[in-house]
Amino acid sequence: MSLRVSREQLRFGLLPDVALIVWGMSIWALGFGMYGNFWSLYVEELGASPSQIGMIIGLQGFARLAIMLPSGIAADRYSRRRMIWIATSMGVPSVLIFHFSKTWWHVIPGLVFLALAQISIPALSSYLSEVTTPRQRPRAFAMVYTIGPSAALIIAPLIGGWLSDRTSLAFLFLPTAALAAVSTFFFFRIKDHPHPERSTAAPTATYRDAIRDRAVLMTSLLQMLTLFILTIGITFIPNYLKDERGASLSEIGIYAAITAAGSIAMSLTISRTKWLSPARGIAIGSAGVGVICLVVVLTGNFWILNATSLLRGGFVIAWTLFAPVLAQIVPQAIRGRSFALAEFLGGIGFSLAPFVAGPLYDYDPKLPLLVTACGAPLLVVLSLVFERRVVRPSLARAAAEE
Repeated sequence: MSLRVSREQLRFGLLPDVALIVWGMSIWALGFGMYGNFWSLYVEELGASPSQIGMIIGLQGFARLAIMLPSGIAADRYSRRRMIWIATSMGVPSVLIFHFSKTWWHVIPGLVFLALAQISIPALSSYLSEVTTPRQRPRAFAMVYTIGPSAALIIAPLIGGWLSDRTSLAFLFLPTAALAAVSTFFFFRIKDHPHPERSTAAPTATYRDAIRDRAVLMTSLLQMLTLFILTIGITFIPNYLKDERGASLSEIGIYAAITAAGSIAMSLTISRTKWLSPARGIAIGSAGVGVICLVVVLTGNFWILNATSLLRGGFVIAWTLFAPVLAQIVPQAIRGRSFALAEFLGGIGFSLAPFVAGPLYDYDPKLPLLVTACGAPLLVVLSLVFERRVVRPSLARAAAEE
């Protein structure tokens, strides 16, 4: 029996450039997944209070937002390949700054570099939309944003928990820097797909065009509310497990690994079940996060926590499914700006949440979890209404225009 793996198998049945992006995203996730689930614990270790931890995590989000809208403009005008690999390379100095930080505010310059890495997101989404057909697009987005990274994130927290228990949390940033460099190499290898010639192209779209599109605006607002409510609950789960449940770093790593497995299972189920549209997937993901927040409050039994942590993968599902929704319902002319606008408004929700979660955790560690547990049912209802009132009419209009 041959153990050789063919080039086609390494491509997962995808286009060569899309496969390179999957590998790049997966390796990036492997590196950053080593410390991602321990980030709030590391900032706490550097002397930060819960409110200061919330501020650092929130600043990380706002730094990312500061470059999101300009990156959408750049994705429509400049080489997306160059944007992707140069932005990804910013991950290397960011984590080295984290490694050498001596107190909590020393990490702030690293957050700026890490924010610059997010310039690649609108360019990636725009690139994928252009190189894939409508039939290929849902699987391409799922492999790039969910399945590939989640597969890496099953392994990464286990490695991170094991290493940090035997060395230190600061040590984790060294292998992360190496893997960020390898990820950059994969992105560097993709082929560029030039924009249409200016003489034949339609007039350049603006953010005003994107905002005027009702489907884009409603999608972006729902993404903002979804990320705000869900992020309040998940921000301090590692701290809660350590402070209130006495979990070790290795146990938190196992919990995070099962969460990543849940992301893959939910993504595969949604992509292979016809009636589970992206909007319904957002509803299911939101419900899963609400359930796990309630479970963390109700029990310290790690068998139950680990079994139900599969549902926490719903956060990644809820976030990443907004991109294929936009790819389905948005005209090609405004896709670049639409992806950036949705990420921008979603990022506002994601960035504001830690500022709320920190004081809540300071007052009572259960409060952030309970806020998300109570808010998740609202998100389920809104996602289903969104599909009925926004997605279906947009698809019907697009079909009529064809």
